[in-house]
Amino acid sequence: MRMRFFLVALLGVTLLLLPAPSEGFKSTIQNATGLAIGDASDNMIIVLGTPLLFHAFYYDAITGAPILNASCTIIESITGSTNTLSYNSNTTRYEFTKTFLTSGDHTFTVTCSAPNHQPITLSEAFAVAQPVCQVDVKGMAVQASTIVGAVNNTGTLATNITLTISVNGSRIFNQTHTLNASQAATISVPYTFKHGEYQILTHAVAMCGDTDNETFIHTVFENYKCTNPPGFLNENFCNYATRNYYICTEENWKTVDDVTTSYCKDCPNTCGDGVCNCLETYNNCRQDCTCQQKYLDFSCDGNILRAELQYQNCTSTMIDIVECDYGCEDDACLPAPSLPGGVTPGCDIEISGFDFSKTYAIGEQQTARVTVKNTGEIDTSITVKLSLDNTAISQNKVSVPTSQSKTLLLYYTPTTSGHTLLLKATSTCGITDTVTAIVSGVPASPTVFGNLTPYTFPVVTPPPEETAVTLLPESLDIPVQQSGFLSLDITSHVPQDFSIQITGVPDHWLQYPKQIYVTRADTVYVYVLPDATGTKDLSIAVRALTEGRTFSLTVPVFVSIGTGPQGGTLWDNLEMWVAETVSLLQQNPALLVALVVILIIVALLLGHRKLREDELFES
Repeated sequence: MRMRFFLVALLGVTLLLLPAPSEGFKSTIQNATGLAIGDASDNMIIVLGTPLLFHAFYYDAITGAPILNASCTIIESITGSTNTLSYNSNTTRYEFTKTFLTSGDHTFTVTCSAPNHQPITLSEAFAVAQPVCQVDVKGMAVQASTIVGAVNNTGTLATNITLTISVNGSRIFNQTHTLNASQAATISVPYTFKHGEYQILTHAVAMCGDTDNETFIHTVFENYKCTNPPGFLNENFCNYATRNYYICTEENWKTVDDVTTSYCKDCPNTCGDGVCNCLETYNNCRQDCTCQQKYLDFSCDGNILRAELQYQNCTSTMIDIVECDYGCEDDACLPAPSLPGGVTPGCDIEISGFDFSKTYAIGEQQTARVTVKNTGEIDTSITVKLSLDNTAISQNKVSVPTSQSKTLLLYYTPTTSGHTLLLKATSTCGITDTVTAIVSGVPASPTVFGNLTPYTFPVVTPPPEETAVTLLPESLDIPVQQSGFLSLDITSHVPQDFSIQITGVPDHWLQYPKQIYVTRADTVYVYVLPDATGTKDLSIAVRALTEGRTFSLTVPVFVSIGTGPQGGTLWDNLEMWVAETVSLLQQNPALLVALVVILIIVALLLGHRKLREDELFES
């Protein structure tokens, strides 16, 4: 606490430098002994769950020196318990710190005493506030070609604030700031404004739940500088047919030849221009990219097993897969020295999944999804080979640690109406597993254009991308007044907003964002701070706003008896334990009945034992 000081004359002899009274601070002098008390809420807002420091300056009013080895106690009105203040030699104050979970205006009373000094008692008020989540976007404007402004955390909680800026409905900026209470972050986003009117929207979402928007209109007036097509100075133009990026200069349109930093960077929607580039892949642009990422071939380079990796843009490169412990031959790592029969001790694998289409169109490429599991006690590599009517047509290799599973994709093209699929998994430690399946097909339906010769177009059907929400852990077991958290993993096949609603426990237990924007995948953390024991079912509803789908999840929360706030006495902890036990029995009548029955049985057993002892004594 910052305190003014003033001079006090005592006994007409000594001038003392003592703390001056101010709002939220009290002091007194009795019989040449002085006491000044205060708390940390005098200069700041103390919110629920935040430690609050109480301090007392017990001093000799003649010399101004602190009185050492004094006994100072504090009683605060929330719990009514008595605690001892400890002397801090750095501040020359007696101090006590406690965390409160009850808001409002309260009082505390400090009593200090020492031999040869006057005992003094003083009382003062302190405040504990409810946490406030509040965010404010302000001062948004355009300066030259830059959007400027600020986002301010006007609440009392430190939180993450995600800020997005959209121009005419297109998002151009997305960034997250971690801001303490009353802290602000400046916004400066360059943007090229052409001739016309622009609606600029700034949207801020705080992780603790609050949101704020600010919208304004920016208008640009300018004459044409370029023709064919018409354009304004510094305006850009994308030609997808020639894969060029143009900028309007004082003379005319100027071509920027650096494709990597101009065409691919500044031209949107390059998918469909006929070239697999600009970070396009088989998954996000099958119009231009016709390859899937997979290993094409394996080779040995000394003890290093290498593979040719084909990327989704159809390029390929050689990469190192693994360093073989026992040498590399015939495009594979040699197995470890084995027991008779060629099997290493602790080696065991199995094919735990084999998904494929039992019917198909002849001539169309098919995909088989294979899952192999290492059920042994040692790590190994597993080669999976797929044969079509005893002819090997596809294989893949993967390293699988013990007790783990890996999934691979294998491809084949049926040529007749019936085939036998043979799947064989071989580990480097000597164990194999096989699965056989029968598949059948029909001729593919040709596409006919007028009198043209029918032609069958091979189609590769990729696995569909799905929106999903997963929750970890499946249950939460935490002590009372201690924090725990859950994580919501959200994957979305389209960029969209998700709303989150949680019920089942009091709102002040929870801290989480009520809405989040997910482009592909993100994780949301839900913080739980309980103030009462018992069992609760936390119901979580996550709604994908664009798709209109709702994901419902439930997780049980077990709140056990905690150790009480730091700095509390044994009586505090005992008092809290008794209160929580009574609360638990009130919430579980069956537990109360069982406890009564146990007490009756114990009483009967003790009475029976007493009677037996009396009979033996009389005999």
